[in-house]
Amino acid sequence: MSLLVEDLLALARAGNIEPPLGLVDTDAALKYILTELDQMISSTGAKVVVEKLPHVKVPESLLIQIFENLIGNALRYAGADGGLIEVGGECFGKNVRFFVRDHGQGIPKEEQGKIFDVFYRGSTGKKLAGSGVGLATVQKIARLYSGQVRIEDTPGGGATFWIELEDVISPDGEEESLIVDF
Repeated sequence: MSLLVEDLLALARAGNIEPPLGLVDTDAALKYILTELDQMISSTGAKVVVEKLPHVKVPESLLIQIFENLIGNALRYAGADGGLIEVGGECFGKNVRFFVRDHGQGIPKEEQGKIFDVFYRGSTGKKLAGSGVGLATVQKIARLYSGQVRIEDTPGGGATFWIELEDVISPDGEEESLIVDF
């Protein structure tokens, strides 16, 4: 019950956070989340591969919520067998798209349109921990930044979550990958 209350509070607060004055280091927010999820990553045996991400004008706390929800779900649903989880981003104009990709069982097509509804857990989530609020929070954050969140099937199996944010990007730096093995 306390998890549900915490998740609902995070959903409610997402729209009440002042935008930052400058750019936020997305890589630092992601490293924080990977540290927080260290025990879960270790217990699943998953491998998380992270590309260098562009800096954005989005509060760090909202970036943390985005990645915590998307990576946490990937670990719960696809990481149990030591699966690969990929995180990256790409720029287009002043906009950015981030993705979290897993190679698990995926989400049935008939459920993909409902997956961002509050409390909807899907047929594969009934036996796993969660409140059904995380993806709704990610969608709310995307909408706050005139963007969207969507899901695609990962080729070969799994799910790829994309979150697009408008007018939040800095000039892109050099591309490099950070491989995080736990």
